[in-house]
Amino acid sequence: MRYDAVVLDLDGTLLNTLPDITRVVNGVIADIGMAPVSRERIRSLVGSGVEALLEGLGVPGQWNAPLSEEISSRYARMNDPMSEVFPGVSGMLDALFKWGGPVACSATRPQPG
Repeated sequence: MRYDAVVLDLDGTLLNTLPDITRVVNGVIADIGMAPVSRERIRSLVGSGVEALLEGLGVPGQWNAPLSEEISSRYARMNDPMSEVFPGVSGMLDALFKWGGPVACSATRPQPG
């Protein structure tokens, strides 16, 4: 099979951002008196957007929109990220660059969920 280009997603594909998402979500829900949630629980809710994540955590409906905005804001302002490149990504990228075709990455700042 021949490929003309490769486009990769950054969040959750090249970078493990789950530690940062977990830290931000737990910080925000603590502000309304909710207990911290495990990384595994957050992992199970990531993928459908911040509001769906909050709903899955049982956040009262009236808090969903403002907390969603706060999570996105804090995530964007994070100064000490804990995200790491997944194992094997560096080697894969080296191979892609040696291939010589166009390689692109969707690198917009990911939103949790």
